[in-house]
Amino acid sequence: MAIPPLQLRTGGLSASPPISSPAASGRLGGLALGVAVLGSLACGPSADNRPAPSPALASSARAEAEFRILLRQWGDLPPEDRGQLEPKLQQFAERFPKDPLARRAGAYLAWLMLDRGRLDAAAELVSRLRYGPRGVVLDFVRVVYARTLLLKGESRKALASLLPIRGKIIDEHDRFLLNLTLARAAMAAGELDLGREVLLDWLEYSAVDLAQSEVDALIASMSLEELESGLRAFDLPETAMGKRRAAARVWLRKKIRQRLTEAALRDQNRGLAQRLVRSALPRLQRNSEEEALYHLAKEVNESPRISGRTLGLLLTHSDPRGRVASAELAIGVSWALRLPRAEANGDAVELLVRDDRGDPGRLEVALSGLAGDGAAVLLAGATPVEAGRAARFAEERQIPVILFSLPDPPLPNSRYSFSLVGDTPTAVGRLRDALGVNDSAKVIHVGGPDMSCSRQAEAAGLTRFPTAAWRARGVSALLLSGGPRCSRDVLRESAALGQPLDLAVGFGAVHETYPDLGGTLWEIGAGVFPARRAQSKPPRLQEFLNEKQREPTWNEALGYDAGVLAERALMTLPREGVQDEQAVRKLHRRARGALASASASLWTSTAPGFEGRSQIVRKLIVHSSQPGKRPAP
Repeated sequence: MAIPPLQLRTGGLSASPPISSPAASGRLGGLALGVAVLGSLACGPSADNRPAPSPALASSARAEAEFRILLRQWGDLPPEDRGQLEPKLQQFAERFPKDPLARRAGAYLAWLMLDRGRLDAAAELVSRLRYGPRGVVLDFVRVVYARTLLLKGESRKALASLLPIRGKIIDEHDRFLLNLTLARAAMAAGELDLGREVLLDWLEYSAVDLAQSEVDALIASMSLEELESGLRAFDLPETAMGKRRAAARVWLRKKIRQRLTEAALRDQNRGLAQRLVRSALPRLQRNSEEEALYHLAKEVNESPRISGRTLGLLLTHSDPRGRVASAELAIGVSWALRLPRAEANGDAVELLVRDDRGDPGRLEVALSGLAGDGAAVLLAGATPVEAGRAARFAEERQIPVILFSLPDPPLPNSRYSFSLVGDTPTAVGRLRDALGVNDSAKVIHVGGPDMSCSRQAEAAGLTRFPTAAWRARGVSALLLSGGPRCSRDVLRESAALGQPLDLAVGFGAVHETYPDLGGTLWEIGAGVFPARRAQSKPPRLQEFLNEKQREPTWNEALGYDAGVLAERALMTLPREGVQDEQAVRKLHRRARGALASASASLWTSTAPGFEGRSQIVRKLIVHSSQPGKRPAP
């Protein structure tokens, strides 16, 4: 058969004018035995009048050897790094334009184009590659073609293109991408049963770590209804299966259940929690997350009691900023308590979690519920208003509460409420002083009185922030005290102007890595936060960096400090539960005293704890970096 040579044009690889399938016939000679065997395995019998399938056979030993190297590199590189192979694949096609393997190189190039968002270019290349003999190459081209359809929203067409080649691709790399695309297409098309079977096939026959990572990401994109449907299917008995299939089924069921549990706890979805509890497999012991799920599913006990060494965490869902902060605070608290790994330790602190169910009026009810479930110390106050109400609850009920915000309004002479923060106004002042700009009009405070982080673009096509107007009036510095998303947006839009700007970053976003705007960078810090500025990192912080592969946020660091101080206080209490009213009050007073004097290695302060005060003492530091000399993340 005559294989049209692939030619490089401006903008990427393309094929010479396509040939029709009937024109393709014959065999290429001089083929390496290994490739011939692979090609023959990949080909199936002809079911129509088209010519028999043809394997992707190299026309020279040199082409075959070079392509094997490229294929090995493709398999060794993580998906996010495969873009570096694009020039090598193009060079291969240039050196061997008439070799059948050049067409396969083109298919990989099209896949990389899709990875980089170049949908139109990839679709054009695939449209040319689809013409030619059936076989190994055309099967993989169909995978890439289906991915282009999927990205265009044509999931049914993508699924129809892939189903005929399901289970027919032999090459492990191509088969992996087939299963990835087929699973996504099935889910997008609403074919949940098929999608579940594809996921099991994928887990059974692919490299475990890589497949699990991709499947985990796919599960994260599914709706709760889809996940619940999948979980119900896994609860049904299945016929006998091999060990790998059974292991894949167990892993997938566990992962789906984990996602649903996280959603139930995050949203305080009592109905979902009850369904998960009913479908749970019998266990002698429950981990902290499962225990929180059981508490959510059962009726609330409003009478205060103490259940051994128990900590209560109140999450905020009624305020958008509080909702984000609560999620991060929960991560920090869990890290401090070494959850879920500490669950097997009988002396470990137990964590109970509740939220306001999106209703700010339920804050006191939720705190009472935590106290009724046996929490001796409470964590609350993701926003200043909630901190004020939680502080009043603490004083009225005489239950120790650690606050994550400075109470608004302030509550003087508090004995049972302990505030971990109160530095925001001081931090902003320190950053303004560091910028040293006398003309306040030259500094834009984003997340403050100058520019709210709730701002949205006024019309389609416009920037979220008026950066062009800032440049026109000669703005020379930005002060960021909002969260990461707000800060990323304003910096991306500012960087597009190409104007040098000094940058001052507050606690809410200082853990992020930002583009160099050509000016001096000023970053607020306290204790060992941000981690990249710390001269010496405590062991638990280093473990966090190693495991999460990122720095903790300010709220995660606050959550850690609250968790570790609460743990120190709770470990002074007896393990036995108490329900007698007088005994409960006595232990609450004991917990308050232990919390006031608790000492630990903190992330957000050089102080070891509250040291008898109602608010932690924190020494603020302003770090600076000149252009081009940013600290390593």
